[in-house]
Amino acid sequence: MAWVGLAAALLAAGIAGGVVTFLALRPGDDEQPKQADKSTTVAFGERLIVPDVVAVTVRDVQRMKRLAPRDRGARPVAAHGEWLVATIEVTNLSHEDQTVSARVLEVEDDKLIYTGGGGAASSQELFLRHALHGRTLHPGQTATGALAYDVPERARPQRLRVPHSWAVLDVDDPKVEVSYAQLRP
Repeated sequence: MAWVGLAAALLAAGIAGGVVTFLALRPGDDEQPKQADKSTTVAFGERLIVPDVVAVTVRDVQRMKRLAPRDRGARPVAAHGEWLVATIEVTNLSHEDQTVSARVLEVEDDKLIYTGGGGAASSQELFLRHALHGRTLHPGQTATGALAYDVPERARPQRLRVPHSWAVLDVDDPKVEVSYAQLRP
C-alpha cells in the first residue's frame, strides 16, 4: 500500500512541475512584438517594428532566372545574375501615408548591398500582381507583396535592411538607424 501512496505523490509532483514549467515558458498575454532598436536583427518570419514608422515581416524568399511578364504574351524578364524575390508584409505605423520603395528596402550579404526598384527594376518587379514597390499605404494599413532584386548568382543575401526613416533613399547614411530582417529561416 505504501507503494501506491509513493506513486501518487510522484505523479502529483510531476504534474505540478509540468504546470510550473508551462507557465514559465508561456509568453505573457501583454507581450508585444519585438521592437527594433539600433542594429536589431529579427529572424525570418518575425515582425520587425520600427516605432512610429513601419512593421516588416519577411514571408518568403525565392531565387529565379526569369520573372514572368506582367502582360500576357510579353517575354519573361531575365536578370543579369538571378532574381532574388522577397515576399514581404509591410504595415504603416506612422500617422501619414507612406509609399513603399524598393530603393529604400535593400538586401545585403557580408560584402555588398543590393537595391531594388528604380529604373528598369521598377517595371521588372511588376511581374507580380502584388508588387510592393510604389504602393502607398494609409496609416495602419498593411500590404503583402514582393520586391525583386537582381543579384549576382554567387551572391547570398542574408538580411533585408529596414531604415528607421522612409524619408531617405540611401540607408547607408550614417545618421539613419537601420534594423535588419533575416531572409532565411
